[in-house]
Amino acid sequence: MSDAADGPGISDKRRVDESNGTIPYISDNYSYKVVSTEAEADMVWWNDGSHSALTTETPGTWRSKWNVGPLVEHDWEDQPYGTTGLVYYKRCGYTITNMYNTDDLLHYCALHLVNSGISSNVDLEIEYEKRILIEGPFNTGTGATLYIHPE
Repeated sequence: MSDAADGPGISDKRRVDESNGTIPYISDNYSYKVVSTEAEADMVWWNDGSHSALTTETPGTWRSKWNVGPLVEHDWEDQPYGTTGLVYYKRCGYTITNMYNTDDLLHYCALHLVNSGISSNVDLEIEYEKRILIEGPFNTGTGATLYIHPE
């Protein structure tokens, strides 16, 4: 089962090319989407095109590479690119292989479930914006409920 949304497949590899200050894969509206807070973000972009960083599980700690220097994990303010003009982005295409044993809500831009399933008496709700693809065996136990709907 899949959504017939237009755009690239969610398995397509994406990267941010900042060599000339452009963000072609961010602006394709499938690979990344703008979010309002760091807590929701996977990546931070300085809107003047000077730099990008990956967020980490620790709020205020980011991972980035500075010019020819090494990849470093640093405090969000401890970098040479400034602290203004930040735009937060969330990665859209996720591939998940999982057996859901408790009630869960999946909320993604685009989602690819591979060889997944739901145990007995578990509710799984999937909210998505761009597309969903369920591939391989997808098993549901007795009393399991699967809700799939666009956001």
